[in-house]
Order: sequence, then C-alpha cells, then structure tokens
Amino acid sequence: MSVARVHDLSSSADYIRRAGRLIPFGVSSSKRATQQPTPVVIDRAEGSRVFDIAGNEYLDYAAGAGPMLLGHRPVAVLDAVRAQLDRGWQYAAAHEGELELAERVVRAVPCAEMVTFLSSGSEAVHCAVGIARGATRRRRVLKFDGQFDGWMAPVAANMPGSPPVEGRAPFEVKPVAGWHADDLVVCPWNDVDALEEVMAQFGPSLAAVIMEAVACNAGSLFPSGGYLERVRELCDRHGTVLIFDEVITGFRLALGGAQARVRVTPDLATFAKAMANGFPISAVAGRREVMSVASDGPVRTRGTYNGNPLSVAAANATLAELERRAGELYPELERRSADLAEGLLDAAAATGAPLRVNRAGSVVGLFWGLDREPTCYREVAGSDVGSLKRLEKELVLRGINTIDGERMFVSAAHTDGDITATVETFREALHALIG
Repeated sequence: MSVARVHDLSSSADYIRRAGRLIPFGVSSSKRATQQPTPVVIDRAEGSRVFDIAGNEYLDYAAGAGPMLLGHRPVAVLDAVRAQLDRGWQYAAAHEGELELAERVVRAVPCAEMVTFLSSGSEAVHCAVGIARGATRRRRVLKFDGQFDGWMAPVAANMPGSPPVEGRAPFEVKPVAGWHADDLVVCPWNDVDALEEVMAQFGPSLAAVIMEAVACNAGSLFPSGGYLERVRELCDRHGTVLIFDEVITGFRLALGGAQARVRVTPDLATFAKAMANGFPISAVAGRREVMSVASDGPVRTRGTYNGNPLSVAAANATLAELERRAGELYPELERRSADLAEGLLDAAAATGAPLRVNRAGSVVGLFWGLDREPTCYREVAGSDVGSLKRLEKELVLRGINTIDGERMFVSAAHTDGDITATVETFREALHALIG
C-alpha cells in the first residue's frame, strides 16, 4: 500500500485555528502545536497508519508519542478492553486485574519486587521521587542535562531543547515555569568525570539519582561502557536511590526494559507508554526495601484513576502479547528499525543531506549537520533543529508522521513494505529540502 503524496492540510489548519479560540494553541499538549506545517488533526488509526480529518493517510512513526508498540488497534488489546467495558470501567477499588498486572511486571522487570500503578509517566516519576525521599529521609535529587523526566517539580528542568550545561559542577539548573530548584542537582549524562565530581559534592545529600538509562528523549543514545555500573556503585556508596526513567524504554527496548539490555538494575523504575499500548496507565516498580515506603512508611500513593480497570485490562493484554511473542517480536523490531536507519542514511548520502541517524532498539533519532554520531546531550544539542523542522514539513506533506522530524518509533505493525516506502519518501523529502 503506497503512501499518499502532497497532502492538502487545509482542514487540519482550519480546525487548529478554530480550536485555538478555546484551547491554548488549539491542542491539549503544547508540544503538539509545533508540528509543521500545521498540527495534523487525526480522525482514526489502524495498524501502522493514521488518517486525518480530510482522509489523508500517514505512515505513523509518532506512535502516539511512543506508546503504540503493537501498532494502532491491535486485536488482543481491543478484545480485552471491550470485555472489561461490559464489567464496568471505573471502580476506585481493588480488582483482580491489578494483581495479575503486578505479577506480569514483576516477572518481566529485573528491579521489580513490588509495583504501584498510576495514570501518567510524569505522575510515576513524581511518585518515585517521593518514595526515594521517604526511604532516605533526604530531599535533593540529581537529574541529567537534556533528559525529560516529566513536567512536575523538581525534575522539570534542563530538558531537551535547553542549552547544554557549561563548565564544572555545580552545573546550572534551568527550572521551568519558575519552580525553585534548590532541591535539584543537574549533571551531564554519559560523562564519568562530571558524575564523579557531582557525587563527591552532593552524594551524601541525594535522595535519588534519576535518569534514562538509554537516552531516548534526546538522541537515542546508549551509555558508554562502564558508565551505568559506576552510577550504580556511587549510589550504593552514598545510600542514594537509583531511579531509571523507563517511561519510553520500558517494554519497548526489551520485555524487561532498558535495564534488561544494559544489565544494570536500579532501585526503582518508572513505566508508562508501551505498557498498555496507549491506554493511560503508569507504574513505579522496584526493590521491596524501597517500595515498602509506599505502604509501611511516610509516602502514600493516591489517585482516583489509579488501577483503572480499562487501562489495567489493556496493560494485561499488551504484556501478555509481548510475553507470548517476545522471541520473534523484539528481533523483528530490531531488524526493521536497523533497516530503517540504514535506509535513511542511504537516502541522505544519495541527496547530499547532512543527516545522521542514531538508533536505540526501535527508537530512531535524527540529527542534522553533525560531524559525527552523538554520544551525549552536548553533541545532540548541536543538531540543526530548524532544518529538521523543515524536514518534518516535507515528510508530513508526503504522508510520513514523525516527532519533530527528530524521532521515529517503529512498531510491530510496521512491515518491510512500510520501511521501503518510508525510505523512498525520505529521499523525496530530502530532495525537496536541499534542492
């Protein structure tokens, strides 16, 4: 099935103008307003494709901002949710699906001995930080420059798109929305020397170190050899809780998440996105000694929609499918993602475009104008974002949906034919961009 060419986006543009009178930017999450040439207004989705309100078809690599690991509307998830609808969709009470889901998470995730459920990735991070503070009786948190750990305080600082930190520790904290950052320390990621320096200064006061163990929000970067092991050692030395933010990587890079691939086990980890293939649910999982603070200690997890039956049913169906198909699904994701990355590099070479491609499993990162593949946020920040936004425009007009022209999520619904069509469309878009 071929991808439509040169879409007419006037219907989406008109909708965004009308919606902007009542909804800020015309969208419910401000990031969506930046899509070029206009935010695309989606009507429906199926498999590896989405369709806008004018009927235009797009090969979808935004994947609902990452969750759609099985693709759109997978039968197993749909059937589970429909069955739950007949039994009710909001209890605010315990139900058997929660224990089933907890058992699945504990079975799959190396750090998981206990689990608690929430509704979003930001909530999960907020909860994990609270648990770490309760377990250590400390407040200060260390996060990493250029990583996104949700929009809540204290970690909503030094996010992707911010200038990279300069100089030596203590590195400057750039809080969002005027939040105070007294309880936050920032460190460059994948830099052992910077880590050693920061931990020497702040280690005894740190409740938690939180990081993407594989940095997918900005760059699809794997850590250098020995880096995570050193993080683990320093946290152990200072009695600091190590939190892996696996909101993107959880269940996507492997059934056990990034921690299963890098073979370093955190004390706590946060999950969302692929966990329920797009239904709103998140989790904090971790060692019993730390997690018990959420039951025996000063921290309490509360929320009307925590453990929502529909989302739990979707998560159980998703994880059951991933468990059942793990032996062939993850290798296929790796193969198709590698084929996509290689094809994009070939298209760039053929057109003379200064495009570079990084890949972390099924998450593909794109960069413009770099002289080498990046290994840290400082190098990622050198990418020409303006050119990538222009590339995004050319791709959208030709029926390819990405995230800002910078990131692509490959799903189990993408076929070899989809990958071939995507590479050819990239070639056309690059020709249009650079002439």
